[in-house]
Amino acid sequence: MKKFILPAIVAVAAVSGIFGYFNQPAKQTLNTLALVNLEALTNDDEKHNYEERNETTVSIWDDNTKEYHSITSIICHGKGDIQCP
Repeated sequence: MKKFILPAIVAVAAVSGIFGYFNQPAKQTLNTLALVNLEALTNDDEKHNYEERNETTVSIWDDNTKEYHSITSIICHGKGDIQCP
């Protein structure tokens, strides 16, 4: 009986793997947000004009180095006359 358990497990695993491989969707597409992000990354050299530009800076104190570290976030959206980096 023990001789048949391991081959049975291997056979079930192999059949499951083959079944899963052949039942994958034929074509997977990127969603709209991913495509917009990809387009924005590829058009990095172009300057765009936006309706609104929001800039936020956060300073964080680091106890180890005894220094402040700043992080600035710039968010631009809409179509308008404001240039954004």
